[in-house]
Amino acid sequence: MIRIHKMLCCADDYDAAQKHVRLFFEKSMLVTYDSVEVIRERSLVAVADTFWSELNSAIEQNRLVLNSYIQELKEAGCSSIDDCAALSNGYPSKLFHLIAHLLDGFIGIDSVFYCLPEDSHWLSASLKSAIESSPEKYWLIHAEGYFVSASKASLVHT
Repeated sequence: MIRIHKMLCCADDYDAAQKHVRLFFEKSMLVTYDSVEVIRERSLVAVADTFWSELNSAIEQNRLVLNSYIQELKEAGCSSIDDCAALSNGYPSKLFHLIAHLLDGFIGIDSVFYCLPEDSHWLSASLKSAIESSPEKYWLIHAEGYFVSASKASLVHT
């Protein structure tokens, strides 16, 4: 099983950026893969022509995941924040938990874009401005997380 992440980081060069991403995954207690591969050919520095379209696409994929969880939660009977108090244990409360993680910045296996400088699934206006001011220092690193077996993937807590 494979999970793809686009990791934004600030670094002087590609080698430093990929090391930063690898270290993040090594230390993460939320996502533990059997292995993580960083793909140089699919990674971009912010001066690249396709940087912003790749970054925006990854953020949009996060938004689609978030919206799908919200829709599933509604289908489980939670159409307002007041309904959350009555959520049953199991899948409905897990959906609520996953939504919270996407909003509060804890990485999970469903995170497509992850912003290391802000520990977030999104990009703030101030960081966007910083990238535009110094694009040579910001990298979108393509990382692929691998699980040897699907059963291990089902145990991962996001």
